[in-house]
Amino acid sequence: MKLALNFPERYCSAASFSGALDIESYLKEVSGDAAREKMNTFGTVSDFLGSENDLFSLAKKVSNEAEERPRLYQACGTEDFYMRIIKISKRIL
Repeated sequence: MKLALNFPERYCSAASFSGALDIESYLKEVSGDAAREKMNTFGTVSDFLGSENDLFSLAKKVSNEAEERPRLYQACGTEDFYMRIIKISKRIL
């Protein structure tokens, strides 16, 4: 998804299977070692928002600016840990 949303002119579609797409919420919720690990990857929430890693921001940008938009598909199992996140991101992406 990240590549397709950063380079919509190069990709006609992208898929996510049980993907962690809502990184912003995750960064806000985690603590301890998990928080340090994610901050090493994405920085703070402020660093993350609007960055090349912020899929929701990228989706809005592509929707508003790109002539060609990749088709996006996301799926997970009904008992998957990411089901709640998939439901949220489905509305946005």
